[in-house]
This record gives sequence, structure tokens and C-alpha cells, in this order.
Amino acid sequence: MLVVLVITLAVFPIYGALMVWLYFGVQETKSAKQFTSDSPLVSIIVALRDENKNVNSLLKGLIAQNYPNEKLEIILVNDNSNDNTLELLKAFESSTVKVFNNTGNGKKQAIETGVRNATGEWILVTDADCEIPSSWVVSMLGRITPKSKMVLGPVFIKNADSFLEQLQSIEFLGLQGTTCGSAGMGYPISANAANMLFQKDVFEELNPYQDNYHLKTGDDQFLLMAVTNKYPQSVIYSLDEGSIIFTHPVKTWKKYFDQRIRWASKGSSYSQELPKMVGLLVVAISLIILVDWNIGFQDENLKLAFLPILAKMALDLFVIFPMKRFSGVKVNPIYYPISTIVYAFVVVFTVIAGFFRK
Repeated sequence: MLVVLVITLAVFPIYGALMVWLYFGVQETKSAKQFTSDSPLVSIIVALRDENKNVNSLLKGLIAQNYPNEKLEIILVNDNSNDNTLELLKAFESSTVKVFNNTGNGKKQAIETGVRNATGEWILVTDADCEIPSSWVVSMLGRITPKSKMVLGPVFIKNADSFLEQLQSIEFLGLQGTTCGSAGMGYPISANAANMLFQKDVFEELNPYQDNYHLKTGDDQFLLMAVTNKYPQSVIYSLDEGSIIFTHPVKTWKKYFDQRIRWASKGSSYSQELPKMVGLLVVAISLIILVDWNIGFQDENLKLAFLPILAKMALDLFVIFPMKRFSGVKVNPIYYPISTIVYAFVVVFTVIAGFFRK
């Protein structure tokens, strides 16, 4: 037990330092000036596979953008759908809305298909199951600076009622805090493909997916790493309410674990050390919580069982609270401590499962 205690005391200060670092990054992003743009031509790209239930709401949000029609094009790429997604998309075709079939297979090649057919100087990407505000394009473009190559946008979970949904909502608050904080400090380590803006020329120059087509996920992360490797200090986060996109939680534990295992399986393919180190630190903290919990109850030393959990809950607030206040997302205070324990198990399990799946 002494060894476990020593490890706990050694690792938690490092985790605490990370959370404080991210907190200051969020504050730095918050204080950044709002920039203006010259209304460049923008192409919105959405890859869709079997999304017939979301087509109408998606197009409603995209068409309602408060941006000049002559400066906006919407590119919808059908990624080998087995339902009537393509037929529904065709019904919306116009001079602004363009529909293409994926020339390959999978989301990465669908995005590449969209980029090849885009005429915009800047590319915006999102997912079919998202709720998009009419201010989205204007707000994201408003963050562009002369040095910007990429803008990361906020993504949060909407309508979280059950524990599983609340778990995902809290998780997304933490992920967005990490994305915002690290970008604010000049070293972005994560992104979400449901809300990204980047230069078309940069994407074509970097060809970010050429070495990772075999991975089903990671289109956002591999693009981010490619951009930051070639153009350091060129990625910013849009901490503006008009940029917020809401997505929906998965409804079953099976889908939740399948999704998280897919996310975990790509980590070993990252080319940058910082995301790997942060990921390992999160895994280490999760392991410590589970081990301390088990030993604490076996030895009837409840301090050992509960103190690491309480410590992580407190430290996580450095990133969760600012993003909760920014997004307006509601968190059930009863679910928050439970989610800390459950998420520790989720992290350890999905990393192990992701390793074997890979």
C-alpha cells in the first residue's frame, strides 16, 4: 500500500499542474480579441453515411447561415450510404448546395472528395447529427488572424438526462476545456471534427490522411497534428457563443464503449509527444483511482479510497467549470462524483480494448 500511496502522491501534482496550465489557456483564449474578416469564400463540407434521419435538420441549419450566399457553398458527400441519404441530399441540390459521392470509402476520403470539389478559400466541417446555429460561419471566421491556418470550434452535448448522457456531457466539457486550454497556450492537443475551420491550400499541401486511412477515426486529430507540425502557433480556438455546435449523446452503453474504443485505438499512431503524454497521464490517474478504491475498501482505509477521487473532481473543475459556464450545459451535481469513478473504469477498459483491437 505504501508504494501505491507514493505513486499517487507523485502523479497527482503533475495532473494538477496540467489542469492549471489548461485553465490559464482557457483564460488566455477568453481574453483574445475578436477579429474581423473580409468575408472570404467558404465551403462547408459534411460527410454523410446512412444519415437519412438527420438530413433535413442539417440542411435547415446550413442554409440558414447569416453569411452572404454568394460567398458560401455547401458540399455534401455521400459516403457509401445504404439508406436513402443520397436521394434526400439530391432534393436539396442548388447553386449553393452541391452533392457528391465519395470517391473512396470512409470519412477521411469523403472529406478529401469534398475538399477537391470545394472552391472556398476556407473549409468548414461538421457532422450530420449536429445542431448548427445561424451564426456559425460568421463566428468561426471572426477568429481568423493573419497567422491562422486552423480554427477549432466548441462542441457540446445537448439534452443530457440519464446518467450515460450526463457522463458524455461531462466528458465533452472536459475535452473542450482541454482543446481550448491547450490551444490558448499555443500547443493544441485535441480537436473535434464536428467543428473545424481550416485553409483549403493547407489541407491540400499537408495531405494529412495519407498514412492513416486504415484508422476509421482521427480525421480531426491527424489534421490538427499535420497543421501544428508544419505551422506552429497557427491554430486557435473560437471561444465565442456563436460558434457553439451541439451534438447528441449515444443512447446505449454498447455504442458508447464502441465509440470510445475507436477513439483509444488511434492514440498510438499520433506523431506528437504531447498528446501521448497527456493521454498516458489520464490513464495513470484512472488506474490510480481504481487501485486506490480497491485497496482502500479492502483495508477499510476509506481515505485512500475517496481522496484520489475527490482530488480529481476538484482538479477537473479547472477545465470543466469554465466550459460549463461558457456553454450553458447543465450538469447534475449528483452524477458528477459518480462519473469520476465510472470514467476511470471507462478510460482503462477502452485503452486496453483499443490496444487489442488495433
